[in-house]
Amino acid sequence: MAALQTLPADTSTEAILAATDRDGACIIEGALGRDELSRIDHEIAPFVARAPLGRDDFTGRQTARIGALVARSRACCDVVMNEMILGAASAFLKPYCSRIQLHLTQLIRILPGQGAQPLHRDRLAWADTCRPRSSRSSIRCGP
Repeated sequence: MAALQTLPADTSTEAILAATDRDGACIIEGALGRDELSRIDHEIAPFVARAPLGRDDFTGRQTARIGALVARSRACCDVVMNEMILGAASAFLKPYCSRIQLHLTQLIRILPGQGAQPLHRDRLAWADTCRPRSSRSSIRCGP
């Protein structure tokens, strides 16, 4: 596996796309400042404190997940609307769609002793939109 390229926060969308095309992803160092990270920590901390651990080996018995971050934290909402992040996501997906929609915002807290989750696709997340609900319905993906 190739190492991911680390790019500075002022990187152009073109450079982000080039790294993503080449390596599958990239790291944007300093994309969020200390104040933004502090706001996220403060707003999400109560949810992290009471998040249950996984109940099986797949979800991780030493792993907690907190979803709906944009509904729980204004700071998280600001992150998903960050011009650099949204611009790179839009440019990356533009050849494949007319618009993008955020599906999930989630914090995953992996505690000591938790093994790696098996590699998988989140196919079941799309069960209601990309598979027929009955034999009479047609497949519908998107609007």
